[in-house]
Amino acid sequence: MTSIKFEPSQAMQVAIGTEKGKVLLYDMRYPVPVYTLNHHYRKPIKQIAFHTTSRKILTVDQKIVKIWN
Repeated sequence: MTSIKFEPSQAMQVAIGTEKGKVLLYDMRYPVPVYTLNHHYRKPIKQIAFHTTSRKILTVDQKIVKIWN
């Protein structure tokens, strides 16, 4: 795990970034990820942010910033 971020308006959602460039989105009530997002370059995820207005997730690795629905 290289980064972690809780969704600010819903404390039950958390996003976890890995060394292999994956972002796992969890609902804390379930043991498996709801979504798995993959970065193209497979670099460690450095930062995760939730954009509450648009309901999107922004993720950053060494090379790119990705915006997810």
